[in-house]
Amino acid sequence: MKYDEIIADCPQGGNGVHSWMMAVCNIAAREKIEEHRLAEDIKSAMTREPSPTNEIEATIQKAYSEVGSTYEYHKETPEEREIKKEAVAKMQTNAFLKIAGEPIHASELMGISPVDTKTIKGYESQMAAKLLLYLYDRKEIVWCGDTYDMQCGIDYVENWAEKFLCLESPPPFFIPNPLTGLPGNRKDGQESYRCDQCIADWRYALFEVDLKEVTLGHQAAFWIKMIKQDKMPVESITYSGGKSLHALIRVDCKTEIEWDKKVRNGAFPEWIKVGADKACRNPSRLSRLPGHRRDGKTTQTLLWLRGGK
Repeated sequence: MKYDEIIADCPQGGNGVHSWMMAVCNIAAREKIEEHRLAEDIKSAMTREPSPTNEIEATIQKAYSEVGSTYEYHKETPEEREIKKEAVAKMQTNAFLKIAGEPIHASELMGISPVDTKTIKGYESQMAAKLLLYLYDRKEIVWCGDTYDMQCGIDYVENWAEKFLCLESPPPFFIPNPLTGLPGNRKDGQESYRCDQCIADWRYALFEVDLKEVTLGHQAAFWIKMIKQDKMPVESITYSGGKSLHALIRVDCKTEIEWDKKVRNGAFPEWIKVGADKACRNPSRLSRLPGHRRDGKTTQTLLWLRGGK
C-alpha cells in the first residue's frame, strides 16, 4: 500500500489506530516523506486524540530509526504556532475570497431557497420546526439543547416540531445527524447520549467558516455559487446570529467507517483549504438551530432549505 492510500484509511478510535500509525510511519520512512509533513498528516487523519501526547512523535521516531534515519521533534513555541496559524488563515482566506467574489447580502439566499424560509415576526420558532420536518422523518430522534446539556434534549422530530410550532423558544444548538437514543462512550470514556457512538445515520456534514476577513456577505456569495453550480449537495444554510453561516452538506454515509473515509479524510482536507472549521469533522458536531435568539439579541435565521429526502 502507498502512503497516500494508508494515510486516508485510519480505523476508528480503539480499533487499531496505533497499529495504523506505525504502518503509516514505516511506509513514509521508505518513501522518504518529510517528517514534519508526516506528523501533520497523522494529526489530521487520526480518529482519536494521541495518547500519550507524544504518541505521534515517538512512533515517527521509532519508524525512522529502523531505516537508519533520525527524527528530531521540534516543539513549537506559542509564537511559532501563532505565526503558523496566521499564515494558514491568510491562505484559506485568499482561497475562499477567490471563489466567493463580490459580497452580497445574506438575505439573497432566501430569494433562491427551494423551500420558503421567510418568517413572520414573532413566529421565529417555526423556522426550527420547518428545518426539522424537511430534513428528517417524524419518528427520527434528534438532539436539541445548549452546549452542556449532555443527557437531556433527545426527542422525536415530531415532538420537537410540535413544541416549536406552538412557539416554544428553540434552544441554541442541535446535532444535524439523527441519534439512536441509546448511550455511547465519548473519547474520554464517559457515557453520553449525544456523542459519535450515538449516531444512527451519518447523513449531514457541517461546513462552517470562521475567518476574520471573510464577511457574511462573502459567505453568502460563496454558497450561492456552490448551489447554482451544483458544486456541493447543500441541504440547508442557517445564519448563526454571529459571524458565520452554517451549511449542512448531504453526505449519506452508511457507517462511521464510511464517514471517516468519505468525510473526515476525504472532503474535509479539501474544505479546510478554503477555511472550513476542521473541528466540524466529527458526525456529532453541534450546529446552530434557527429560531433561537442568540444572547437575547440576534435571531439565528434559516436562510436556505432544499427539503431533505
